[in-house]
Amino acid sequence: MIISNPDLIYLIPSIPQGKPKKNESWWGIACGVFRMLRKNYGCVRVDFNQPFSLKEYLDTQRSRHIPPPVSLENALMPYIISAQPDGQFEEQEEEEMDRDVPDELFRRHLINNLAKHVLFTANKSSAIMSTHIVACLLLYRHRQGVVLSKLVEDFFNMKEEILSRDFDLGFSGNSEDVVMRALHLLEKCVNVTSSANRNGEFTISPNQTVPALFELNFYSNGLFHVFIPDAVIVCSILSLQRELMTETAHPPKDRSSLLLSQERLIHKAAGLSQFLTNEVAVAPPCQTIYQVLNDAVTRLIQYGVLYVAEEDQEELSSSPTEEPWPKKFSEPLSWRSDEEDEDSDFGEEQRDRYLKVSLSAEHQEFFIFLQRLLSPVLEAYSGAAVFVHSLSQPVPESDYTLRLFKYLLTRTERGVAAYGESATHYLVKNTVKTFKELGVLKERRENRVTVLELSSTFRPQANRNKLLQYILSFTLL
Repeated sequence: MIISNPDLIYLIPSIPQGKPKKNESWWGIACGVFRMLRKNYGCVRVDFNQPFSLKEYLDTQRSRHIPPPVSLENALMPYIISAQPDGQFEEQEEEEMDRDVPDELFRRHLINNLAKHVLFTANKSSAIMSTHIVACLLLYRHRQGVVLSKLVEDFFNMKEEILSRDFDLGFSGNSEDVVMRALHLLEKCVNVTSSANRNGEFTISPNQTVPALFELNFYSNGLFHVFIPDAVIVCSILSLQRELMTETAHPPKDRSSLLLSQERLIHKAAGLSQFLTNEVAVAPPCQTIYQVLNDAVTRLIQYGVLYVAEEDQEELSSSPTEEPWPKKFSEPLSWRSDEEDEDSDFGEEQRDRYLKVSLSAEHQEFFIFLQRLLSPVLEAYSGAAVFVHSLSQPVPESDYTLRLFKYLLTRTERGVAAYGESATHYLVKNTVKTFKELGVLKERRENRVTVLELSSTFRPQANRNKLLQYILSFTLL
């Protein structure tokens, strides 16, 4: 049996069919496979995930008090439509925690969480290939082209960054050789031209045709989960900066001088993570989204992309006009347990921190790279928010999805879309699913056909515009 991968070719002898012989286990068969591979049949890569006990998982979940799940509509609609502060809707969840969860709902919640855990772990343990890194660099750092030596340099830095985040690489060797191999595998998706500058080096740029962009995006997505928490934080910084500019009586000319509340930033990022729940898995079910996002902020501070504006802390925290954020971090983020000594340095309640964005060229380059990672997804959703204005009467879901796909594809073919890969079919399907969960679209069965129509909330054009503005606030224009 031959399993082909863009970066590796695995040569694996076929596993015997039928019932195993007496005293023969599948592990014995696997060992036989490895013995055969040692005889120059080829090489194989096997990833072993951390095993877990399903019984222990079920027992643990039964002993926990699981609140009724909050729908996307109930979670985000108050903020999008009524412009309530991020996170205020979470108080509803706390009020509902004492209600009993029906057995069937509990069972579905249990299975859903287990599936999310398996998918998250599978993503986490998947090796990053050279084509993933090269495609990602070409699309979101060097979309206008780059000389080979710079691409190799960035490839090496990206490789080190991936390893530092505890992800695995599925290749080895000299960076220049690996990059050349990856470019050979991606040759139909890239343009290579000779350059008169820099000792006649080659310049590499992504091919701008629709099939090429879709294929590069497919490979680039292999790197998506590595940076997604940081990307969500950075896009939320954009949104928060724009919000502060409208709130300030005399807004500064440079948005980078704005002081960003860390609590407010994380709550905004949590809202974006919920909105993109069908696209990204920022955290496994056993972790709170706030914990993961707080770690991402800490990481960006360590990198120097963000820094704490210490000189402004005392003045801002004591300001009588500053409204306190209605909800602090969730309990799992607490750095102090009840058993700790009250004289501990962590005895005081943790105050909100105010952050600024670094203006150094190196930090800005990484900052913009993270923003661009999410840009195709956000462009697909903003395009879907524009398209929803055309829904004047009920239409079968299959027809609506097809029309939306053609609309986004036309924007790409005419060069209107900044990111042509925003028209991929999986993004189109996910936008429809998200808009249904958000309450923008209502579905009903009619002659065994699922029909979509605008919900009463979004029939007014003003509310559809608010939805579009909410999405655009996170995008890099």
